[in-house]
Amino acid sequence: MGAHGYAELARHVGHPLEFAVYGTDDAAPENLAIECLHCSEVVCDADRDPHQTDSQRCRYEQLLRHRGHRLECVSRPMTGTVAVICRACGRDLLAFDEGER
Repeated sequence: MGAHGYAELARHVGHPLEFAVYGTDDAAPENLAIECLHCSEVVCDADRDPHQTDSQRCRYEQLLRHRGHRLECVSRPMTGTVAVICRACGRDLLAFDEGER
């Protein structure tokens, strides 16, 4: 679920984004998602699952740390990338180069 390449993420540049939390445990929700309010689409999400890979666990923990922060989808023409960034710390939460599909 979510954007899996440059073109899919680029459609959300300039749109308002927000975190959505799914599950009953607020400290460790079942799923965290970044959703585009303009398109009503999931841009990126991660599940809490004891059987997930290290990469999946890293994505979940990264989203959990940034929950509640202001997010923005930006285009960087000079580097040919598009990214979802956390405005609180400036970190990329999701990024694709122009050639990634």
